[in-house]
Amino acid sequence: MQIGAVLALSLIIIVGIILLVSCSENSSKEDKETTWNEEQSSTTKEVKETTDGLTSAEVDTTTETTQPETTVPETTIPQTTPQPEETTTRANNSSSNNSGIKKLHVSGIHLVDDAGNVVVLNGVSTHGIAWFPQYVSKETFATVKDSFGGNVIRIAMYSDPNAGYNQSLHAKVEEAVSYATELGMYIIIDWHILSDGNPNTYKNEAIAFFDKMSAKYKDYNNVLYEICNEPNGNISWSNDVKPYAIDVIKTIRANDPDGVILVGTTTWSQDVDIAANDPITGFSNIMYTLHFYAATHKDWNRQKLVDALNKGLPVFVSEFSICDASGNGWNDVNSGNTWMALLDQYQISFVGWSLSNKAEAASIISSSCNKISGFSDNELTESGAWLVNQLRRH
Repeated sequence: MQIGAVLALSLIIIVGIILLVSCSENSSKEDKETTWNEEQSSTTKEVKETTDGLTSAEVDTTTETTQPETTVPETTIPQTTPQPEETTTRANNSSSNNSGIKKLHVSGIHLVDDAGNVVVLNGVSTHGIAWFPQYVSKETFATVKDSFGGNVIRIAMYSDPNAGYNQSLHAKVEEAVSYATELGMYIIIDWHILSDGNPNTYKNEAIAFFDKMSAKYKDYNNVLYEICNEPNGNISWSNDVKPYAIDVIKTIRANDPDGVILVGTTTWSQDVDIAANDPITGFSNIMYTLHFYAATHKDWNRQKLVDALNKGLPVFVSEFSICDASGNGWNDVNSGNTWMALLDQYQISFVGWSLSNKAEAASIISSSCNKISGFSDNELTESGAWLVNQLRRH
């Protein structure tokens, strides 16, 4: 009996110990699971807070890396958005200088990009910036690009002191280049010979000006140099304009080895056929300018263009309108349309005259409109409305 009692007591003690150990393990497991759940909850919260702390741009960037390009609407991507390969090939340019703008070259009769694709520039020219400086503004240029559909601005700086030239205008030219560059547009720096006739009259001033501009903009893909607007009077191509052009081109090339240079021709830049018989040699990326006013210049002038092109001369129409050659008179829409068909046929770049509200037929903006941007169609002149329609069509 005694032995049986002892055994029973021992059995009770052993069972008690087993139950005590089991309860301790369950309690430890519950505590561990509670701790793990709390850690997971804390981690999830931290991840959410980190995601919530991202800017919308960062979230979009993260999302875009996992989405195919086809899911992004084309309209959300500006045409001037730089591609990675363009960014790396322009490492020497600051981002403000390059803005994704394609480097241009002259090949045959055309402007082309690095891949050899034909590039057609079309846009507008200012009037003399000494008289209409208000249109040298980012807002105006943005209207030309976004509303009119242009991709180039021509800055007309008259070269004759009696026509408004002074060195203070250089700053206005530089301002124009900065706006065009910010907007991803091309820009033509125009030494606007007109009343001075012979480009050699102010050749020293032209050389100094283009030395300054080409040194400043040698790394800009969007800058073109127009070195003599409309040579005219008792001068010739071979004896006057061509020697002048060679001297100015040498100056530019000392700074900018491959920027595109536009050379005016005699008779107010109509004689491209004459230049085609005696072109400038020894330099690349040279083009020759043709100007026309459609109510005056018709089949005879169009034939001069065709003759020059057939001889391989690269031509750029850097000024035109549909009125007569005085900048006034009537607008010959039919002749203008014939000209445009010819330019389209040969893929020729063109710039219309003029971005101003001067009271004359060639002005784009109505003389009653004092706005500098956001022009409605009824604030344009007849020739301005026609030109804007041409730009939008391209």
